[in-house]
Amino acid sequence: MGFFTDLAKSAGTAILNKAQKLQNLKAEMSCYDDEELKRKYRNGTSDERTVAASLLRDRGYGRRD
Repeated sequence: MGFFTDLAKSAGTAILNKAQKLQNLKAEMSCYDDEELKRKYRNGTSDERTVAASLLRDRGYGRRD
């Protein structure tokens, strides 16, 4: 049972670290203009693309109302 407990703790820690990293990146990228976010979405790392897409959605891009 110790193995699964350790595995669960490791997974939980990894998820929290990833969430914190994305949160910090979102705070940093929130001041980027729309064109810079579009460039990050096209050419950035996986994390940058995720955050850029989220910020662009928040700014009204990609919505079909």
